[in-house]
Parts: sequence; structure tokens; C-alpha cells
Amino acid sequence: MYKKIIWLTVFVSLMTIWPNGFVGNNSFAEGNEIKKEKVLMIYDYRNQFADYRDSVKTIKEMFGHFNVIIDESSQEDYESGQIENYDYIFVIGLRGKFTNHDMIVELAKTKKTVCWVGKGLDLLLDETGKYNIKHLGSSSNFLTVSYKKNSEELREINYSIPAKIEFEIYGVDSDDVKVYSWLNNGAKEYPYILQDENLIYVSRADLDKTLFFIFSDVLCEILPRKSLDGKKVYITVEDVHPLQNQQKLREIADYLYEKEIPFMVSVTPFFRRQNSNDISSINDVSGFVESLRYMQARGGTMLLNGYMAEISGKDKANEIFDYWNIYEDEPLRKDIDEWIAYTIGEGIELMVENDLYPLGFKAQHYAVSQKGYESLKKYFSTYIGQFQSSDLGFATVSLPFIVSDTEIFNNLLPESLGYIDTGNMESLKEVEKNFKIAQISRDYFTGVFFDSYIDIEYLKKAIEFFDAEDVEFYNMLDENHWVKAKGYLVQCSDGDIFIEKPEVEEEKDKIKTISNNVSLIMIVLLAIALGIFIIILSKASRQTKDIMKG
Repeated sequence: MYKKIIWLTVFVSLMTIWPNGFVGNNSFAEGNEIKKEKVLMIYDYRNQFADYRDSVKTIKEMFGHFNVIIDESSQEDYESGQIENYDYIFVIGLRGKFTNHDMIVELAKTKKTVCWVGKGLDLLLDETGKYNIKHLGSSSNFLTVSYKKNSEELREINYSIPAKIEFEIYGVDSDDVKVYSWLNNGAKEYPYILQDENLIYVSRADLDKTLFFIFSDVLCEILPRKSLDGKKVYITVEDVHPLQNQQKLREIADYLYEKEIPFMVSVTPFFRRQNSNDISSINDVSGFVESLRYMQARGGTMLLNGYMAEISGKDKANEIFDYWNIYEDEPLRKDIDEWIAYTIGEGIELMVENDLYPLGFKAQHYAVSQKGYESLKKYFSTYIGQFQSSDLGFATVSLPFIVSDTEIFNNLLPESLGYIDTGNMESLKEVEKNFKIAQISRDYFTGVFFDSYIDIEYLKKAIEFFDAEDVEFYNMLDENHWVKAKGYLVQCSDGDIFIEKPEVEEEKDKIKTISNNVSLIMIVLLAIALGIFIIILSKASRQTKDIMKG
């Protein structure tokens, strides 16, 4: 399954043909020349109470699935007439504190599509009578949410929702109002998402999977999508470090190879023993590099999983938070650009020099500061997993589908299924439950990870479930990805891997010496040619004088 490796010998000349590299930054929306729609997102606050996650940034990243350009503005900074420059207006009301009356008036008058999420819509309704809905208050007594994502589905599906979360309640006064999704409290239903004229309303701004995924799928009815390609699941072999049981790694690779299932191998290239400062690498354990090559040859795509693991016990790793200070729950107090350049460079060099070719990055525990994401974006085309949307504290969010060309990612392959836990069949049930939620999105793309020290029978049970669901497994080699650091470049295009390595100093010296020698020879030859030319010219001049005298 793993295709041939092609050493790139003319990469410099190719780079002049493709300005953004051999495969551009966006490997999931290539050739898309459709004009992008413009979206303005206005908000009152960025975070829900007691929630570290940045709701505005998360929704903005989610828009990377759509063919739009998005700008954001706080309601205080909104300028009169600003909405006229946009095709769609999104209003995020986390607390409903909208004090900019001019903004409300303009939203009430506009004929552009307005999507209001959360609180504060009553302020808009007070300015206009054109909508057929009425604010009835709020409630925290809902048990389920129902959704039918398209007209081809025979019935709505009910999903459980967390208890005691507050929704705004609106009554519908006309059959012309379209309700996409309903909330149910056991006695009565109220709209979760509705559309009335040019207004789309979502009764709660929520980042948890079920409600967030329904909201994101409704957007597929409204906004132009970059790609219709989705409905895929990826498998990641996690916690792969040099002290892992190599026989188990090979056994996993053999099983997935025999099942013709591509997979990712999340490798932490350096490690240290608990309570030790001595750092070792994949080169320091006999046979480990060979085992990784074996997995690669059996269909495994390498991922760089941070920089270093701390080993406690025989083979279990305590992942170190490479790019987040977990003890103070804050960004690292160091130059994050320098730290990432060093750690990523060391990891890429170590792997490529061992004929291991990573095509993406996965952060340990998904923990990265916001500046860290900006830095990682320079080295990887593709990030895998959940992500941290603010620096207020460590908390992650899952997206329902692939996003690309966003503020913090070139491409994000999201993960929302969870992991297969050791000795815990309940974890398999949780994966199955999460898969049903992932399917809410018509373009769903998600993954599950399996720790390599766990009994392989648990992985087999999960694969049986996915086979029964007729799942298509994602293969990174089917898309274009790149990784670059410290003069190394790994690229995938049309199933082939292209490698470029930095020139060795000795080779540079040889080239320089040869170049100098060639220059010297050219100068000598030029001098000889010039001398011969002068002699011939002088002789010809004398002959001309003799003829004139005669």
C-alpha cells in the first residue's frame, strides 16, 4: 500500500514553477477558483461563562470548510454601514449584551442573510415587525434535540443533550418559518434552529459536539462549501515511542494491512526516563527504527507527535506538554517560535535521516498556545486532532469536518471519536456513540486513536463496528501534504513521497571548490583567447600598413 519513495533532485527548479511549493498550502480545495463570499461575524463576548474555549475563534475556524472570507468585529467596534460590504452577517450572542443601537437598526433593515446565534435576538425583533417569531424567554429543561439533515432522510433523529444548559425560546407564528431542528423537554417542542425570511436563528451558541455539529451542518444549506468530499474516518496508532513493545507495533500493522486499512502512526521521537534528565531518541533502542519502517511499509503514514515523552514503567509514556505550561495552565514563558523551530527541526531531521517520512503533526494532548499554532503552521501543511482555541486555559474543541486556509491551520483533519481504552469495553461504546454524532454532518470527517500498548482485540472490535457501518477509511497518501524544517522537506503528491535534504557542508565545500576551479579555468581560457585575438589583430594591422606603403 505504501508507494515508492522518489528522491527529488531538481526541486529548486520545480519551486520556481509552483510559488507555494510543490503542492500548495490547501490540499483539500485545489483548483477551486469560485469567487469567495464575504462574511462578517459580530460578537458581544468571546467566551461562555466558565468556559476557556473561544467561541468566536472556534466558529471562525469552522468557516474554513466554506468558500468564504470572514472578518470579525466586536459589537462595540462595529462601524455604521459596515454590513453593506458583506454577503452574510453572523451575530454571536453569548450574553446578549448588544449596546450598539446603530448596528441593531442596520441589521433590522438589511436584506442580506443574517444568522443570529444565541442571545440578544429580541433586540432585533424590537426594531422590526417583518419576522414571524416571538421571544418567549429561556429554559434549561430540554432533554433532546432532533434533526433531519436533508429531505432525503425518512425521519428526524433524536440526540441527547447535556442537562441544565440554557436555550432561548422562540414561538413560531407562521407556516412560512422553516425549522431545521427542534428541542424537546418531554412535553413540548421549540425550535433550536429556524429560518424566517432572511433571518436564520440558532437558540444557543454551543461548542459541544451534538449542538455544534447540527449548527455546522445547517450552514451547509446556506454557505458555499469548498469541497463535497467527506464521510471518512482515520485510524491513528497512538503513543508510539522507542520503549514501546515492537512486536505489538508490528502485529497492529499486520492486522490493518491485511484488512487493507490505511492508518497513521503518531511518533514521539525523543524520550527520557521518569526522574531523569537524560534524553534518548528512536536511534537508541535496538530495532525500533526498523519496526517503524515496517509499519510505514505496511500502510502506516508517520505523524510527528510532539517532541519528547517521559517513560514511566516498562513501556507506558507520560506525554509531556511540549507547547503548553500545564502546571500554570498558561502559554510557555519562552520564545515559542524558537522552541518550536528547534523541537520540530530535531524531530524532522531524526525521522527523515532514518527513512521515516512524517506528513503531519499531532500535538500531545492537543495542547498548543495560540502563537504556537501560528508557528507550527510554517512547518506543517496538516494538523491532526482537536485543538485549543484560547490561551485562557487548557480546553479543546472538535470540528465536524476538514477545514483549510484558516487563521491557525493550513489544513485540519479533526478528531471527534475519542480513543480505545485498555480493558474498557465502555470506551468502544463511546466511540460508537461519537460516530453517530459525527454523522450529523453531511461532510463528516473524523478519527479515532488506539494506544499501541492496548490489547489488539479492542482495535479489532472497533474495526468490526466501522465495517458494519460501511466506513471509508482515510489514507493521507491520497491527498497532498508537506512538512518542512531545518532544510528538510517531505511532500506527498498523487501517492508519491518526495524528499529534499539540506546539503552537507562537505558537499557545499566541494561544490564551491569546483565552482572556483571552473571560474579560474574560464578566466585563463578567456585571457588566452583575448591574447590570441590581440596578436591576430596586431598582425593584420601590420599587413595592412605594408600593403598601403607598396
